[in-house]
Amino acid sequence: MTWEAWLIAISIAVVALAFAALVIFLIVTLLSVRSMVKDLDHKVHSFDPLFRVVNKAGDAIERKTSRVKQLSEDVEEELEEDLRDQRRGSAVNTAMEVAEWALIGLALWQKVKVRKR
Repeated sequence: MTWEAWLIAISIAVVALAFAALVIFLIVTLLSVRSMVKDLDHKVHSFDPLFRVVNKAGDAIERKTSRVKQLSEDVEEELEEDLRDQRRGSAVNTAMEVAEWALIGLALWQKVKVRKR
């Protein structure tokens, strides 16, 4: 065997060892990442009870908000109805006053007519 053949054989062996080292490193890294993902998954799921509580609190707040909104709408409708009733009442009062003044005017006119005779 010539020195060139030995050099090629040694180069092939070094490349094979480097490839084997890279494969081993990749396997160790993937196992480490897998372990980290499992740990992270466990930690993320440990927050599930907290998220459920926050979700229930959000639902309760949403229900209370809708009740307050409905109450506000009911109060607004009632106030508008009271305002309409007041307007109707003041119009009726004004009409009654006009009618009273008209009757008083007619009574005065009758008295003036009777005195002129």
